[in-house]
Amino acid sequence: MSGTDRAGFDVVCIGRALVDFYAEQIDGPLEEMVSAVAFAGGSGTNIAIGAAKLGLKVAMMTRVGNDHLGRFIRATFEAAGVDVRHVITDPDRPTPHTVLGVLNPGTFVLDLFARDRPELALRPEEVDEAAISSAKVLVVNGALFAAPDSEAMLRKALAVAREAGVRTALDVDYRPVLWGLMGHGQANRMFVASESVTERLLPTVPLFDLIVGTEEEIHITGGTTDTVAALREIRARGTATIVLKRGARGCVAFDGAIPERPEDGLVVPSARVEIYNNMGAGDAFMAGFLKGWVEDALLEICCRYGNACGAIVVSRHGCSDASPSWAEVEDFLGRPGGVFRVSRDSRLTHLHRQGNRGQGRADVCGVALDRLPAGGDGESRLRRIAEGVLEAAKAEGIKGAGLTLGASCGRRLLADLTASDLWLARGLAMAGDASPFVRGVETTIQLRGWPRRHVVYLELSAVERPSLAEEQLELAEGVYRACGATTNELMVGITLPEEGGEQPAAQILADFYKNGVCPDRWCLPALGSRPAWDEIAGCVRRYDPDCRGVLVRLPSSSLERAEEIFAMLAETGVGGGFILEPGGSVDGIVADYRRLAALWRAARGCTGSA
Repeated sequence: MSGTDRAGFDVVCIGRALVDFYAEQIDGPLEEMVSAVAFAGGSGTNIAIGAAKLGLKVAMMTRVGNDHLGRFIRATFEAAGVDVRHVITDPDRPTPHTVLGVLNPGTFVLDLFARDRPELALRPEEVDEAAISSAKVLVVNGALFAAPDSEAMLRKALAVAREAGVRTALDVDYRPVLWGLMGHGQANRMFVASESVTERLLPTVPLFDLIVGTEEEIHITGGTTDTVAALREIRARGTATIVLKRGARGCVAFDGAIPERPEDGLVVPSARVEIYNNMGAGDAFMAGFLKGWVEDALLEICCRYGNACGAIVVSRHGCSDASPSWAEVEDFLGRPGGVFRVSRDSRLTHLHRQGNRGQGRADVCGVALDRLPAGGDGESRLRRIAEGVLEAAKAEGIKGAGLTLGASCGRRLLADLTASDLWLARGLAMAGDASPFVRGVETTIQLRGWPRRHVVYLELSAVERPSLAEEQLELAEGVYRACGATTNELMVGITLPEEGGEQPAAQILADFYKNGVCPDRWCLPALGSRPAWDEIAGCVRRYDPDCRGVLVRLPSSSLERAEEIFAMLAETGVGGGFILEPGGSVDGIVADYRRLAALWRAARGCTGSA
């Protein structure tokens, strides 16, 4: 790790990274698993992603394998806004993974496959002193004290932090399997007493300003299953604030002498919620606590933030993906009556989807291949257009270059495009005479076979009436819910009548929002008046200010209007790019695309890439 210029981090996290494969079938053993969904996991990873989603500037230091799972973890970090310059690719050790299931709301089962864990190969010379010195907090996973190399690395990092006046935090992160005390098939066993583990952890206590652990983790650190005795042993070694996580009962914090009973410390109860899966709650707690700690909040407030994050995560499937944004935490804490069924609360669900969209709003400069025939010789033409778009994007620095594809796009072409850097939106194959409910179910089934990065493109028509029919709104709701289940983004396109079509556009968007449908992007025709765009922008800002943007669909026959329309859309502040409806030869389409990309870049006031 080499030092580079930085504005400074709120949190630098050194810890574990792996991939969690969560069984989608719950309340049964893993032997009955049919399908699983992948999430980036590991305590350090969950804390880093959770803290970043709460608005903190976070860097992660770890190792992953030179494999697909390692690249998946890196991409997940980047999407959450975590700095990955210190995520090292290990050439020899594979990325660890777990297979998890929910046996009942309070019981999980898991197998951990983590032989030759990459993070245990972290070495002292890989410590980036500049990055750590720039941080407000350094937080480390205790599991890295299990091996000589990673322990030496942690000790150097902690020494650098101490020298720079950076506060230090220990997430005890005790898993007996990670210390070689049991086999990978017993990974869900959370406690085994071990003098050797205590002998490694207890001497590190003076290195920390904050120590956070469950009751079992406090026991292993203090060397006794007597909670008060363990706390006092830890206190005898240092002055760190100690936070005891107690699950549904909240937490207890100790900032000074340890009292006769844990209940005599600073008790901060947690909200009562419906439990779906209790994995990941402790990591979410740590992320929430750090949010307050970094901002020098009162200890009780830090605990409240931690409890809220933990309560939200246990109500959902997964760990890092389930962690809340700061908007969710504020909403959760601001409800006078609380929120018991978090996963069924429409407001929190919407805020969670917003928070999982990743960082910022990237513009899209696209071509509508779904408007062209895909069969026979048509596929060869589609491929040439796609190659021309990709070439133009690389030559001219067009970021967000993309394509919309029809449901009939050939699998070979689709696979090749998916391997490229292009943004891809796909239409759905639906039976036209089916009910909205059936089509919504069909959507869920289809999306189970889609890569996550593919955007669902649902195009609806208001040509025959000034608003969308009720069945179209019902269909959109079904598709939106399916996208929520699979985490695919949704772009909704609206076709308006050529005459008088501008008037109902904003009202149509409002109808979606009022029905609880909040697409990640909109795709609208080339409206010719500024008031129409202003009404649309006002609607988007009112209902979904974090929308990724409104794209304008521009036919090749209307390019002479592009500069004017782009200027109007860009000035609204919600413009998200364009989709060219192509016509003519392949070379002509690519030339039109280059021209539009330049015009959009100019409208956005960019001198670099779009």
